[in-house]
Amino acid sequence: MAKSKKEKKQNIWKQLISLKHVDQKEYIKLIHKIGLISSIGFFGTFIVFLIIVLIGGVSTVIGRMLQANPFIYLLAFICVFIGYILRFGKWDYYMKTLGLKVPLKRSFSVYLSVYSMNITPGKIGRIVAAYTLKRITKIKFMSIAPLVIMDIFTDSLGMAIFALAISIYVNKFIIYVVLADILLLFPFIFLLDDWFFTILKKHFKNIKKGLMILFFIYGDEYYSSQSMLNKPKVYLASILYSVPSAFLNSMALFIVLISLGVSAPIANSLFTFASSQLYGMISAIPGNMGVTDGFMISSLGSIMNIDYTTGSAATIMTRFATLWFGVVLGWIFLLYTFKYWKIEKKELFKQDIKKLIKTKKV
Repeated sequence: MAKSKKEKKQNIWKQLISLKHVDQKEYIKLIHKIGLISSIGFFGTFIVFLIIVLIGGVSTVIGRMLQANPFIYLLAFICVFIGYILRFGKWDYYMKTLGLKVPLKRSFSVYLSVYSMNITPGKIGRIVAAYTLKRITKIKFMSIAPLVIMDIFTDSLGMAIFALAISIYVNKFIIYVVLADILLLFPFIFLLDDWFFTILKKHFKNIKKGLMILFFIYGDEYYSSQSMLNKPKVYLASILYSVPSAFLNSMALFIVLISLGVSAPIANSLFTFASSQLYGMISAIPGNMGVTDGFMISSLGSIMNIDYTTGSAATIMTRFATLWFGVVLGWIFLLYTFKYWKIEKKELFKQDIKKLIKTKKV
């Protein structure tokens, strides 16, 4: 009998929160499902770009993009990649704080693989990285999940702080940025502290089915690990990594404008990117598609007096550097990390053979 849509949806959630042991086969199935979401995100972004190009004129906008200096444009990708390396420093710090011992090469590969999930709603698809870490470290999934949640939160925190700082500097839309920061960061309160979990557990302890019971089963384990990251020094270290990373990401727009021959004030360029990114992040739409693009084009025109054709070209080029570069790079490393699952499978097979030989000897 075919499964209902509700059952399929539940299966996805059950896999995400590790209801059962996830082996290589189940993990690949999960990646396939998330890959479908990614393909939808890719199609959605293509539609957004198509609309932008059609409004500005296909030949005009594409022609403007082709006029860009490729060597200068390359600097935007380099800038973004340096930001990734900085964020990895934060990731590695969390690993050490949680006592997770993973070789640097493996850890870096797993970290870069999370960017493949940047076009899932709220980037929650990044949680699959915890499965690979679980496979490598043999530590329970819910003891590793806080690392991924904390990484998503502090990335958002870094952009929120940077957007507010640059907004104050250029003295534009400060109140709107403050409100956007609150809307962006507020939901994380429930994931970073167990006060809400404690209330739910007390009043709904009789629930015996659905996601709520799973939440109760794994909640204590999750928050026990999360509490190790909820320390002032951890947040301070996070900011020292995340804010410079947000700055480097924001520099991509400024570099793109230079590649197009546009002499734009750097502060306004940084503000345009940071605020557009912030509003897009609030939407939780995969890849912020449509929202960030629309705000960026609008801001380039209203704040920096850049014509629609150039603004459209700059937006598309910037999005390639700051979103799709990471997604493509992430999928390359996600496929690369499959070998860690294969290695573990071989090791388990060897262990089974040894046990079998030992049993026969006895």
